[in-house]
Amino acid sequence: MARPLLFVGDVHLGRRPTGLDGALPHGLELEALSPTAALRATVDLALERKVRAVVFAGDLIDDAEDRFEAIRPLEEAVRRLGAAGISVFGVAGNHDTLALPRLAGRIEGFTLLGEGGRWQLEAIPPIDEGDPPLDLLGWSFPESHVLEDPTAELEGSGILAARRPGARLLGVLHGDLLDAGSRYAPLSRHRLAALGADAFLLGHIHRPDALTGERPLGYLGSLCALDAGETGPHGPWLLHLEGETRLEQVPLSPLRYEAITLALEEASARTPDALLAAIRARLPEGELDPRHTRLVVVRATLEGRLSDRQAVRELAALSVGERQLGGEIPGLVERVDDRTRPALDLQHLAERPTPVGHLARRILALQEGDEAARAALLADARARCHDWLSGRWALPPGASLAPPLEDRLLPAAWAALEALLEHSSEGAG
Repeated sequence: MARPLLFVGDVHLGRRPTGLDGALPHGLELEALSPTAALRATVDLALERKVRAVVFAGDLIDDAEDRFEAIRPLEEAVRRLGAAGISVFGVAGNHDTLALPRLAGRIEGFTLLGEGGRWQLEAIPPIDEGDPPLDLLGWSFPESHVLEDPTAELEGSGILAARRPGARLLGVLHGDLLDAGSRYAPLSRHRLAALGADAFLLGHIHRPDALTGERPLGYLGSLCALDAGETGPHGPWLLHLEGETRLEQVPLSPLRYEAITLALEEASARTPDALLAAIRARLPEGELDPRHTRLVVVRATLEGRLSDRQAVRELAALSVGERQLGGEIPGLVERVDDRTRPALDLQHLAERPTPVGHLARRILALQEGDEAARAALLADARARCHDWLSGRWALPPGASLAPPLEDRLLPAAWAALEALLEHSSEGAG
């Protein structure tokens, strides 16, 4: 049986989870949630699964200044892998253009591919007799910004002519497959696919791709979730060589972020504790492994029409450390986005010839009106905002408003309606 390989996306040694200081459950330290902890777990996995090689897809180190902090965990990882006969390869990304070549030269057993922006083809040594011949193709960032597609230099270079007969070809690269105008090695999916690799695995984008199909091509994602935008599973990928090339993600990130939208009913919104229990019930428990996941951090969006919204307000007012979710794998709610609305009869309010009725009609037009009415309201609001801003900051004509006005207008209208009702006799009915 052929041994698998382990491919690892952006590690970013030296970075720490942000926004969690003082909020962690008792006994849990930030270090246990760091990329260093995730790298240690990755080595444990490589030894447990008896992989043939470990391959890093760039941004192994977060910054040149982090090389001093990164050297010890990286040396330890390569030493442990080397002692088991496991080869270690990597390419430099835009973050570790300077740091990784310096460290690779000091760490025995670490092979940096494509240093200086020159493509390199390297044979992956077998460990067992059943290991098929494998050639690994890689390229490293020569500097932090690369404006051209590096695969253009590969065409006609003759490097692929050195591929061994019968050897499977695996590619590893750091770059931007999503933006042709990127400063971070813009890549062409068509060009990559035309190289004929059995798999081409990429670093740079932290959200992992599905990596399925006969010849997988796409992003590995970050090894460890690094911020609230990196939701869902993260971890290294086992590449299996029995039959067709097949990739299997192992979600061993110690930190897991989730974005949960909860449609509330009165019974689930009576107290902050009831709200926390409802959020906890929505966590993907089947995907959480207590051997690896140490903490789940949630950004919760609360929706629904409620006659009493006090519990929602109280939950939003709590500190992050007070919004603990409990459970076998601890969790906490890092942010509460309150999109609940009062249980009002907008149609009834809209019939009134008052400011409340005027505002209710506008809300109905934004929520349920035809597209022309909605577009007219948005255009009017956009023009008014532009005029107001221009009078203060000399905003040029046609300048865009960020964030998008659509994301702000409806919540602002509801807040204004609530305020009107609260401070007028109409609030009584």
